Amino acid sequence: SCSRARKPARTRVPIGDRAARWNRATRFAADPDPRSIPGIPRAAPSDTVGVPGITWASMTEEQRYEEAYDMIVRLATTLNAYEHVAFTSRATNMGAYVYESLSRVPEEHRGLLVNELTDRGLENCWFIAGLLYKIKLAERESSGGPMDVSSDLDAYQDRLDRAAAARDRFRRIAGDSTEDAETDAETEDDDDYVVEDSVDEGTTNKTKTKMSSARREKVFAAGDAGVQVFEGRAANVPGGPLLNRFQKVFYPAPGVNEKGEMTGVWNGRVVVKKPRFIEKALPLYFSTNDTLAGRFLKVPATAEDADVSLDYQNIPYLESDMPPAMRYPSRRTPGVDGDDVWWPIPKIALPPFDTLVDYIRPLGPGVYAGKGWRGGGKGAEFLTFLLFRRVDVTEEELEALEREGGGAGEEAFTLGEEEGASAR
Repeated sequence: SCSRARKPARTRVPIGDRAARWNRATRFAADPDPRSIPGIPRAAPSDTVGVPGITWASMTEEQRYEEAYDMIVRLATTLNAYEHVAFTSRATNMGAYVYESLSRVPEEHRGLLVNELTDRGLENCWFIAGLLYKIKLAERESSGGPMDVSSDLDAYQDRLDRAAAARDRFRRIAGDSTEDAETDAETEDDDDYVVEDSVDEGTTNKTKTKMSSARREKVFAAGDAGVQVFEGRAANVPGGPLLNRFQKVFYPAPGVNEKGEMTGVWNGRVVVKKPRFIEKALPLYFSTNDTLAGRFLKVPATAEDADVSLDYQNIPYLESDMPPAMRYPSRRTPGVDGDDVWWPIPKIALPPFDTLVDYIRPLGPGVYAGKGWRGGGKGAEFLTFLLFRRVDVTEEELEALEREGGGAGEEAFTLGEEEGASAR
């Protein structure tokens, strides 16, 4: 771990004072030594915020947001001015530094980064994410995680699977129905039930003991959908958020390879939030490479390293390639707060997307830098973009559900698992 000099205490700036935050972050970014940039030491636990005795769990939601926003602004300033912020320490890999910095931010707030980056900063993310490939795989894994897109997708998909399993056990054991859940959501307070344990003078630690029915149903909806939604922003697209924002939605491709083994292929589509007739004519489905067949790959046009390719030429065309919820007649997977995903009939993409292949690299957990090339990855560059996962289910919420035992206690939760096993 790297040691850093203690910084003078910083004056807390109101959330709305963006200009003051920007000036402060610019001053931090001017320091050429990354070890002295306010942040988290490499070996610090992920629940700490760099202040002795203070953890994310001990903060209120407003304090968590404010601290996370401070961290994101400092990091974005460095990314935006990467060419001018020369890190002098050869021992520091900027790709690893950014990845670890993002891992210290609560996952639900990592998406703040996309709004703080300039177009130049967004392009810098692709280059900086590429620096991770200079670190040996063994070093990556020994530093606390593999730092790769495939493992990140698998980990969150496992979370969604656990949410779906918790839903099934909850409804089977408690005898709950959709109508009952809706009634509960209307009659109960939407705030989580909490108990407050004093930590230090003036500090309160809120420990969630039970989720509200409304929030529980949102977690169950995410488990029902079984898809991962990433919000995206493209660089250098005129028109601002109306044109440069989109979603990429991933789901594990059903099926096996020629050896009868499950594949590491992901399918999905780009959601452009445009009128229905445009999405119907241009659904923009994609399919990834088999991530189990190889850890990394090369961009044919430039020989650059990447983790995953999104191929718009090789699309999941058959109904059998799609999970049941995406097939006729509904073609819709449920989303949180009514943000469903529509799955129109797959079609071969129209130009200029017909020969497009995107390549993505990990910038942080749930945050990917990407770039597209035409000509099946061998032609001209198309777009540079950044993706961040929309967190519909947090690990804390899932653990709370599993502690509840689906609302019927831990013994009933275990009993439900045994009943399910005997039924199988």
